[in-house]
Amino acid sequence: MKFINYFYREFVPKSQKDKEKQEAIAPLHHKCVRVVKEGDSWKEIFNREFDSVEYEAAENFCFHLSSKYSESPQEVREQMQAKLSQFVELAESAKAYSENRDLTKLSELGEVIDYFKKSREKTYMFLSELPSVLEEKDREMLNSSAGYQALLKWGASPFMKGFGWQLQKEFNITPTAIKEEAAQNLVRELGETEANLTNQVELLQQENEKLQKELSEIRSQALQSAVCQLVTTLQKQSQPVLDQITILYQRLNKMSESNSELSLSPSDSLSILIALKNLLQALNSLNVT
Repeated sequence: MKFINYFYREFVPKSQKDKEKQEAIAPLHHKCVRVVKEGDSWKEIFNREFDSVEYEAAENFCFHLSSKYSESPQEVREQMQAKLSQFVELAESAKAYSENRDLTKLSELGEVIDYFKKSREKTYMFLSELPSVLEEKDREMLNSSAGYQALLKWGASPFMKGFGWQLQKEFNITPTAIKEEAAQNLVRELGETEANLTNQVELLQQENEKLQKELSEIRSQALQSAVCQLVTTLQKQSQPVLDQITILYQRLNKMSESNSELSLSPSDSLSILIALKNLLQALNSLNVT
């Protein structure tokens, strides 16, 4: 609505000569749009609806409207109705000026506009039939628009061909604009991906440092636990092994201080043998062989 009211002057005749020419032929364009909706074949339409004076201009209008008669009146109606419905459905996506516009929908909207933008006849019929697919409130607003009524007044003027192109340009949905926006989105996504990966690497490094610290603590605790288990096992023998070794060491040390050569009595030798046996048994119980 705002687009039409703002730009409509670009698509209507400006000079007096152009206005007089369009004023004379505009009623015929109105009639062509109406009768296309009522006929099954072009021949039937021309023979029934147009006299010899109107015939040539009407045929020229329908020739371009039907893509050189490659489409029947029914096909023109059905295709135009489908494009109008698509346009209304997709138009909301063009209003979303954000960094995350749905480019797929915008491309589809651009293709809808491509359907009529190169033909002033199709553009005129598109605008004429647009109210038929709008909600009642929107239909009333469009019909009451001065810009919209001005576009209809002058029929399919030569200026009408620029309507579709300007519409795509205004909402930034030309093929070039969509490609550029897609490229910008890709660059932004790559930047975001790189930032996310950098953050993940930093988090993994922090996690690794934390795990290394925890592993070191676990190893330290495991060592202490193993030492405690060893000591406990040695001391829980029928004769505490560590106590025996300590006593033997003290006796041997004392003997080494008082004599130049160690001379063990049978009793001392037996004590050492027993202590070593207990030590080996204690280690064996810990699976140390």
